[in-house]
Amino acid sequence: EALKKIGWGHLLIDEGQDFNKSMYFALQGISDHLKKHEVDSYITVFADDNQRLNSTENCTIDEILEQLRISPESNSRKYMLSRNFRNTNEIAKFSQTFQVGNQSGLSELPDRHGEKPVVIMSDTYENIIDFIKRKITANIGTQIGIVTDGTKKDVTSTYNKLSYRLKNTDFEVQAFVSGNDKHSYKDLDFEELNTVTILHKN
Repeated sequence: EALKKIGWGHLLIDEGQDFNKSMYFALQGISDHLKKHEVDSYITVFADDNQRLNSTENCTIDEILEQLRISPESNSRKYMLSRNFRNTNEIAKFSQTFQVGNQSGLSELPDRHGEKPVVIMSDTYENIIDFIKRKITANIGTQIGIVTDGTKKDVTSTYNKLSYRLKNTDFEVQAFVSGNDKHSYKDLDFEELNTVTILHKN
């Protein structure tokens, strides 16, 4: 009777790549124990290698399969979703530059079309920051992502400069810098509008 109270029925885990291997190991062990006592405890995980933020703490698809004891060759317990419905064809082509291409692979290009991404060159870093600020303030009610090339210090510098320029606006600036507790991936918020997220390309 006590085991029935903790049986979860069917557990759905979204963004499964953001959890570590030990969690899946523990869940599978608990699930096995519950099933031995005829308590339903199934697990379904949605995960994408390309969206891992931290390679040392997060899971690959292969690691999730291993911990849940699912064969990589299984066609009955593993399903691949490869179609991109989120972006336009032009943006998807551009974003493939940043996909790490692990087991998830490159997504199929969408049919929907839109404007082509524009690459703008500038002679000074300050001009780039000012240009970004103008684009941000002209797009109220949106979420904006900035991918920063260079070092981790460049990410922090971009964060500081944009935070200062946007301090009297409705926008909140957040950043992820690997190994930096102040800019941890755990604190990133992708739900609220009027947010600017700065990430490191590498």
